[in-house]
Amino acid sequence: MNDDRSVAPDGSPIQLDVALRRVDGDAEFLGELVRTFQADLPERLHTLREAILRRDQTETARSAHSLKGSLGVLAAERARTLAQELETLAGTGRFDDVARVWATLEQEMVRLTAFFTSPDWKKRPR
Repeated sequence: MNDDRSVAPDGSPIQLDVALRRVDGDAEFLGELVRTFQADLPERLHTLREAILRRDQTETARSAHSLKGSLGVLAAERARTLAQELETLAGTGRFDDVARVWATLEQEMVRLTAFFTSPDWKKRPR
């Protein structure tokens, strides 16, 4: 998880240059995606957390998969990798491992939210 691709060179939780390439360099559109992501995130995390607590394999895997897709678009590679791991573990019913990965993913989501809350996140070096 600590490979070169998991964190941007500047230590931020996203690779801004990659995220911009994924939206053809359209910073305004990326900003809209981020706002939508932030608005939906609390409910998505709540749904995922509840599915984990119920040990619901299907819902946990589905919710993790959905989150993984959004994180991929935003080039939040470490969080995306954690969501993918969560999806895989849930699909095999390994809920002891799910709890461990969930705790790490929650921490990364706090870091990601703080990053996007910063008013100058788009001005970071690319």
